[in-house]
Amino acid sequence: MKRRILSGTLGTALLLTLSACGGETLSANQTKAPASASDMEGEQYKGVVSDLKDAGFTKVDTKKIDDLITGWLTKDGEVEDVKINGSKDFESGDVFDKDAKVVVAYHTFPEKKEKDEEEPSDEAIPSDKPSPEPTPARSNKVINPQNNKEFAALMTIGDNCDPAIGKFVDANQGRKVAFNGSVIADPIAEDYLGQPWWTVTFAPGDAGVNSSKGAYFQMESIAESDIPLAAGAELAANTRVRLTATLEEFNEDQCLVKVAPVDITTR
Repeated sequence: MKRRILSGTLGTALLLTLSACGGETLSANQTKAPASASDMEGEQYKGVVSDLKDAGFTKVDTKKIDDLITGWLTKDGEVEDVKINGSKDFESGDVFDKDAKVVVAYHTFPEKKEKDEEEPSDEAIPSDKPSPEPTPARSNKVINPQNNKEFAALMTIGDNCDPAIGKFVDANQGRKVAFNGSVIADPIAEDYLGQPWWTVTFAPGDAGVNSSKGAYFQMESIAESDIPLAAGAELAANTRVRLTATLEEFNEDQCLVKVAPVDITTR
């Protein structure tokens, strides 16, 4: 992967923070803001939370703003604002108590509404039918095209927005899947304080950028250190891989299966 060089005001804020260190003596229960409120806006909330905790803040909470529809203009996880003790008017290097209340508000997609459960009857109705057998626990076996016909069908499905994809993901959420695939576009890196957070999209098969069938799988805003890739291996458009990942959700607006990577082996 190619790393992008941090530039603009965020990079300047980091330099100012570093240069300011040592000029002011802090007590044991004090720390400094790692960046200004305005510099944190628009960044990925996971990185912001991580940097605030690394700076010494002990009470960092998050607040969801579930207002996204497509995620084109505002990205999923993008920070709206950061407040320290109720104020978002602070600069890099401002001093606060370590236990100051910090709230990071970020944009995301609304959660799917569950179907209303039927109200139970006040009176039990006798039945001659035997009680149903308890539902067996789901297998922890990794799903692949060879052992699961439904998953095999998703590898060649003609429409990556087909509702069948969402039904499969909902039924198997949290389970691991594995398949041979390829990267359909150059990975996207979003820099936060010099650390890249990667988004990579895969399709089944070896067609890469020319992929035209099968469900699309995307790992989104993953820290480089969390990508399970062998040393020296790289991900780029058309890279062929063996992907093992955990199913998280199907984003109907983007027509993407969101996954958490478990193992990525280049082929």
